[in-house]
Amino acid sequence: DGAIANTRYGKGGIVFDTGQVLQGLIRAYTEVKDSVFLDSANRAGQWLVRSADEAGLWTRNTHNEIPHVYNSRVAWKLVKLHTVSPDAEFERVARANLDWAVSQQQSSGLFEQCAFTPEAAPFVHTIAYAIRGLLEAGQLLNDSTYTESAIAGARAVQKLVAEDGFIPGQINVDGTSAAGYCCLTGNCQMAIIWLQLFKMTGEMDFYIAAGKSLRYVMDTQDIAIEDPNIRGAVKGSQPIWGRYTRLSYPGWATKFFIDGLLLLGQVENEMS
Repeated sequence: DGAIANTRYGKGGIVFDTGQVLQGLIRAYTEVKDSVFLDSANRAGQWLVRSADEAGLWTRNTHNEIPHVYNSRVAWKLVKLHTVSPDAEFERVARANLDWAVSQQQSSGLFEQCAFTPEAAPFVHTIAYAIRGLLEAGQLLNDSTYTESAIAGARAVQKLVAEDGFIPGQINVDGTSAAGYCCLTGNCQMAIIWLQLFKMTGEMDFYIAAGKSLRYVMDTQDIAIEDPNIRGAVKGSQPIWGRYTRLSYPGWATKFFIDGLLLLGQVENEMS
């Protein structure tokens, strides 16, 4: 049916997971122009459209069967698919979810319904997903409503960056810290966002925040240990028993770390 499932949560398709894989399918098609990837991407996109409710929102086939603002990242990829394989329904559903995300933004710049569960303070990981989805979709659609929302969210997190680059792993909707540990994945994701915004605006505060947050992650890396399963990896949390992917080294943490370092290098080359 075009959906991507996560067997940890059952056999049915999941909106977020489908959006994540859609990103790879689109990129594969743009790189090699093999129609098998575009066909698969279109099937995924059509499933995302069918999964939306009457208002166009993803209120089903989601984690805990509730809507999440971080699915703006999925909306971004549906917009991207529309640019490669135009379909008005792709844009309609994407915009519906982006508009809903903006409606959940509070005066702090952060969002209601951005966590995995309704009562929890969201991880920086999911906050960054929400912000980047709005930022990237806003640029693709040339819609300042989304980009301005993303900038407000990015500034809210930036206020909590410590001198050593520590960011609390969970942040309350009012913009205050909700954790004493760091979500290292979120540090890396926010660095990417801040570097993108630095390139857009030239504001040095974004560049400085990105550098600090990435250096904090580097300081937690073990590049001397002999165990190849750990050497160079990035923990979910610092300390490792923090609530985000406790006692583990998630692959996506390293992925976003690499993305952030590559972008930082690109920015610094452009500055020199």
